[in-house]
Amino acid sequence: MPENFTEVEEYSPKDDETILMLYTSGTTRNSKGVMLTYANVMKNIRWNNDSKRINQTDTMIAVLPAHHSWPLIGTILCPLECGATTVFLPELSAEVLMKTLKDNKVTMVNAVPRLFEMLHKGVMTKINKMLIAKILLGIMKFLYLVPFNKYIFGRVKVPYATLDVIPLTRKLFKKVGDEFGGNIKTFIAGGAKLNPAIVKDFRAMGILMLEGYGLTETAPMVTYHPFDGLKIGSVGKVFDEIDVKIADDGEILLKGPNVMKGYWEKPEDTKNAFEDGYFKTGDLGYMDKKRYLYITGRKKDLIILANGKNVRPDVIEEKIKTEFPIIEDIAVYESSGSINAVITPNLKFAKEKGISNLKETIKWDVIDAYNKLVENYKKIKDFIITNIDIPKTRMGKIQRFKLRDFAQKNSTESKQKTKEIKPDFEEFKMICDEIYEIAGINPNPNDHFEIDLGFDSVSFIELQVYVEKTFGIKFQQEIISKYPTVVALSEFVRDTKTKIDNEKVDWKSLLSSDISWTPSKKSWLLNLVTNWFLFSFKRKINLKSRKIDKIPEGACIFAANHESYMDSLLVYSQLDTKNKKDLYFFAKEKHFRKKILKFFADRSRVVLMDINKNIHESLKQIAKVLKDGKKVLIFPEGTRSRDGSMNKFKKTFATLSKVLNVPVVPVAINGAFESMPVTKKIPKKGNVTVTFLEPIFPEGLTENEIVEKTVETIQNATKGDFVKIS
Repeated sequence: MPENFTEVEEYSPKDDETILMLYTSGTTRNSKGVMLTYANVMKNIRWNNDSKRINQTDTMIAVLPAHHSWPLIGTILCPLECGATTVFLPELSAEVLMKTLKDNKVTMVNAVPRLFEMLHKGVMTKINKMLIAKILLGIMKFLYLVPFNKYIFGRVKVPYATLDVIPLTRKLFKKVGDEFGGNIKTFIAGGAKLNPAIVKDFRAMGILMLEGYGLTETAPMVTYHPFDGLKIGSVGKVFDEIDVKIADDGEILLKGPNVMKGYWEKPEDTKNAFEDGYFKTGDLGYMDKKRYLYITGRKKDLIILANGKNVRPDVIEEKIKTEFPIIEDIAVYESSGSINAVITPNLKFAKEKGISNLKETIKWDVIDAYNKLVENYKKIKDFIITNIDIPKTRMGKIQRFKLRDFAQKNSTESKQKTKEIKPDFEEFKMICDEIYEIAGINPNPNDHFEIDLGFDSVSFIELQVYVEKTFGIKFQQEIISKYPTVVALSEFVRDTKTKIDNEKVDWKSLLSSDISWTPSKKSWLLNLVTNWFLFSFKRKINLKSRKIDKIPEGACIFAANHESYMDSLLVYSQLDTKNKKDLYFFAKEKHFRKKILKFFADRSRVVLMDINKNIHESLKQIAKVLKDGKKVLIFPEGTRSRDGSMNKFKKTFATLSKVLNVPVVPVAINGAFESMPVTKKIPKKGNVTVTFLEPIFPEGLTENEIVEKTVETIQNATKGDFVKIS
């Protein structure tokens, strides 16, 4: 024995002795040190291993940091106790993870839902590109609904458990299993809520996915999922020695040998954490007769609005993330009595789909689509888009107390710019100068055109034309989706330019150029639909109109507020025969994709604009109509009001007015929202007025002044004595 060797006496801790102190995750401002005893920790280890979830043949992978209770107990101490193997990742990246799974023949992965969402998205992207794979996945998901299917199809047998997976699924989706290394037995999720759709998809591919539940204060596990007892939607079965009580308000209360000793040096917090000897989890839920636990929300996360309505933000978040692939992540919070959201878009998806007008797409295809399906108090009133990660704990839980400040700091209007090192090449400097001319903002290299700079359709056109004229690049609208930041676009321009000749956008030249397009003169279907509409709803809609001034002869732009789906017909119906014959409509292509609506548009003088494609061609078409002395109806808000108030007017109509020197006739529509809001498909009884206001002539006004004057004129329009139009 070496001289400097000191024999250490073997030490056995007492059951109630604190052997571990871990801090709570930080979803609230008050992070606390949790004192866990020897009995707490050992009870959790034995519960887990006695259920034979793992044994010495298993290899687990440590993905999560060990200073959290679940990864420490579940992926380090439990494997040590039963002789299983734990593999540590040298670095956290998708490439290294996949290689580690394969090289080490990993059988089980314990991780937060966020990781499984990433893996699921990668697999489903490939499956969705193959029709046969999509059909097979649907069939296998259906087979799990067949009664007694385990007697028909059997189950995968392993030495110590029966997996709730049909063997056929593993054979059909062998490539999926091979992608994860070829040895995966189960995925186990914890730390945050898991989307049930992910569980169903992975099970249908032959990988059993289980969900567990616990807290740092419970060392941590409270539930487990038997291999042959999967209940999708449940977080698992409560361990037998734990006593569960559901409080009157739905909070889950626990008592058992795994519950902590208390909070370090916080006796008052420790006292408040218990009620009649039961630990207050802060989670809401219920337990069924077989002791399977279901979590319905977090008590502190529950949003209580001024009207007394309760809103669960996690339900909204899960629904939107599940149904809209353009949403990478979303967090919902309350502000000024309304539901708001912070959204991280899926830029890869947007790039693949050629979506360049990101904010407009999310506003109408996601938020508006969601709002139509829910009660008024659950609707999202406002949102911001950001490319910065939403604040979360290391375990993937949203830190909701940070959301309001996060939204304020990262909104386009109030975002505090941080100084970035700017590239020193000419193309970058020139593009930055042009962005300042267009948007009045000195951009940073990594600013996203929509998220950070607030670019709209007209802004993109100005940038597009500038790049074409200055650098000799044929600029397609899809380029913005491929190169969405200032530095990315600048590098693309630098590498592909054919010249450098600094030319500003000449809107007059652009809109005056000839195009091989002839405006339709058909209007029979428009007249038919309008007359049918007026006749059908004559008793419901008390329609009135007035003209404050004479509508100008020749070309003009009718700029109207947008209250309902019937606004175009309302305005058209109040014109005399001559102005009806001269009127064209400017509308978004996405609203006319259905065959019947496209049929109507082609026969009703509707000029369609695709916000994600060649927008300036649509503007040239409108310019041609105006140069021919005709009239155009435009709704500058872009779409109907969702609450009866006016949205921000986009300046496209003002650009056309200024460049082509045609007057704008503001049109005020009142009462249409009350008669036919977005949630109604048939008008209800009410008074509706259409007021043609005094023309605004562009001479001596800037585009912004035209917009401001139009908005002010419409807002100031008052109801008076109107002449009823029969």
